[in-house]
Amino acid sequence: MIAIAARCQEYWKKSIDVQLELPADEKLKKLFRNSNWAYFIDPRSHAESRYRGVEQVPMLRFSDAKEQQIAVDRILDVLLAALSDFSRADLTAIEWALNEVADNVNNHAQSTMGGFLQVTNFRNSKAVEFAVCDVGIGIPSSLRPTTKDNKRDHEWLDRAIREGVTRDSKVGQGNGLYGTWRITQKSQGQFHIMSGRGSLVSSQSSGLHVSETQVPFSGTLVIARIGYRAPIALSDALTFRGRQHEPTGYLDVKYEPDTQGNINFNLSIESSGFGSRAAGEPIRRKLSNLARLSSAGRVVVDLAGIPLVSSSYADEVFGKLFVELGPISFAKNFELRNVDPLVRDLIDRAIYQRMSGGPQSA
Repeated sequence: MIAIAARCQEYWKKSIDVQLELPADEKLKKLFRNSNWAYFIDPRSHAESRYRGVEQVPMLRFSDAKEQQIAVDRILDVLLAALSDFSRADLTAIEWALNEVADNVNNHAQSTMGGFLQVTNFRNSKAVEFAVCDVGIGIPSSLRPTTKDNKRDHEWLDRAIREGVTRDSKVGQGNGLYGTWRITQKSQGQFHIMSGRGSLVSSQSSGLHVSETQVPFSGTLVIARIGYRAPIALSDALTFRGRQHEPTGYLDVKYEPDTQGNINFNLSIESSGFGSRAAGEPIRRKLSNLARLSSAGRVVVDLAGIPLVSSSYADEVFGKLFVELGPISFAKNFELRNVDPLVRDLIDRAIYQRMSGGPQSA
């Protein structure tokens, strides 16, 4: 669907109207709206998605490196609040692959529409799948001028995932698709490319298959599913020319520890609101993950500028977190600063009620 929506955006730019008739099934209709497909296919009739859940990050568009970074940071922020039982290397692997594939759009696709990406979180199977699409010249047309080989489109896709293959070595080293493919294999995931008249599908269980398609796709669609059921050996996946690559990740940049090894967490910036459990749930997950992934020090939760929270929010974030970790681990991993006296009373009451088994606010 992301490929269809991207093509529709190109039609709109060419002043070709597109009208979307939503599915009759209510579940599918909701999916089209939440995923942003409806908006990108027919923006005249459908509003941009307001979905802020943890099952997916709606389809986004980026036109340059700055917009790409904003989109990837938004995705990682959602994943940090959505995933559980994942390692730091898992999140770094997803970030690296996303950036590399999206960067190919900016550097090689020659797409007048930029690129589009979408992420789906499969919580039950512990996998994250992202799709990156453009309506540019396509991988075969991009690589064909680099050699005199008379390859067919699907053969160029096979070549594209080999180490060091690039259209222009001055722009990149040609390891983006190769590294992403390796990550999917090492994490027992899946990898799929469609471009031109070629299709490439790869998984650890069924191997690598390339084929010629009957209907050409003028552009490139890359779908990568990365599993996090077992810790990924990132250094093994990202070994180029015999040297292991250790990328700096989102956590290292946004939540860089201070001189005492503490991570500063500004709640007024991180939270979308303070009046409901729905607003508190992603914050609790994010705090729990940060504490678990932190190598040393505490997570310092700064509540400056927050004069009031609801009882349900206090319980969802701090009450549940206290019970989840226990008193000693909670005190070891977290420190609350700049807490308004009224907010402190609400947090204390939420924790007390959770520990005593009393009623919690709905």
